[in-house]
Amino acid sequence: MKKYIIVGLIVIVLIISVYLLFTVILNPSRGVIKNELLKVTPIGTSMEDVISAIESKNKWKIRYIDYESGYRIDKYGNPDFTYMPQFYTVVGEKSIEVFIGVYLKGIYVSAYYAFDENSNLIDILVYKEWDLP
Repeated sequence: MKKYIIVGLIVIVLIISVYLLFTVILNPSRGVIKNELLKVTPIGTSMEDVISAIESKNKWKIRYIDYESGYRIDKYGNPDFTYMPQFYTVVGEKSIEVFIGVYLKGIYVSAYYAFDENSNLIDILVYKEWDLP
């Protein structure tokens, strides 16, 4: 009886470990995704070259280009959609919002590119959004 409990616990631990391993592999962190994006479009890349790089990726889609403002973030560092200035900070002078893809089932990943007044890349924000039923 005691052997069955120990074997059962080991099996449960292994199942949880494999699940977590696959979750990490199939759902990389925002930092990992940002580093991959920076390999394709390093800081200092011109806005035109970023647009060309995005368009060369089959699965990436430009959602919005703003030549008048950077992207907005809330106090937690996530994109801000309130449009109320007291709740957000603007990063950059120009911006591009890009749909990167879906990881696992239902985790939509977007990237927000911020550019300075000379249209050079200064930052990338990666945002993961759950597709809730």
